[in-house]
Amino acid sequence: MNETSVQIWIPDGYMAMPLQDIDQRMAVVQDLIGEQPESDLKSTAMEFIPAATALFAGLAERDARYCGVGRHLSSSGSVVTSCITVCVYETGGEQTNPRVRLMDLVDSRNKYGDVWDSEPMDVDGRPMMFSERTVTLPVPDISGVPHAGGTAETYQLEAVVPSSDGTSIASIEFSTAFVDHGPDFQKMIFDMARSIEFEPSSRAENRPSSLNL
Repeated sequence: MNETSVQIWIPDGYMAMPLQDIDQRMAVVQDLIGEQPESDLKSTAMEFIPAATALFAGLAERDARYCGVGRHLSSSGSVVTSCITVCVYETGGEQTNPRVRLMDLVDSRNKYGDVWDSEPMDVDGRPMMFSERTVTLPVPDISGVPHAGGTAETYQLEAVVPSSDGTSIASIEFSTAFVDHGPDFQKMIFDMARSIEFEPSSRAENRPSSLNL
C-alpha cells in the first residue's frame, strides 16, 4: 500500500464511490434498491451492482485514493456523466529528477503500445504531464445500458504529477462516454493537477473542496 499522502481539490458535482468496506457498503445499496417497486430501472440497477463492486475492488487493489462519478450540464444544456479517479504510486523510494520520471512513463507506454497524446510541461514551476485519447472499450452486458455487451467510444484525460524528489507520482484519470464534451473538462483536470500537494500540511492550499488522500 502507498504511504505518501496528497492533498487535492475535488470539483463540485462529483460523488465519491466506496473504496473501503466495498462488499458491505454495496450490500447496503443492494438492500435499499431491493426495497423499491419493480421497474426496468430497478432491474438495471440490480444487474449493475456486481459490475460496480468488481470495479471498485479493482481500484482499491491499485490503491486508488478517490473515485467519483459526476453529472454536469454541458454548454448545450445536456447532462454529461463522467468519472474521476485519483491514484498515488510509489516509485521504490529512489530519488530522481521528476522530469525523468515523466519521460520513463512515456517510454514505458510506447514500449507496451499504450497510446496517448501526451504533453509534458512545467506548471507553477513543477513538471507535469497531460494526456488525452479516445478509445473503444467494452460495455458491461447489462440490460437497459446503451451498447450493452458491445463496445463504445470513451474520451479519457490524464494528468500526472511527480513529487519534487521523484519518489511518488499522483495520477488523475478522467473518462466520459460523452466523447464530444470530453475536451470541455480539460481546464478542470488542469486545475486539479495544480492543486496537488504531496505530504499536505497547514501550508498547503486549503480549498473548501480539497481532500487529504
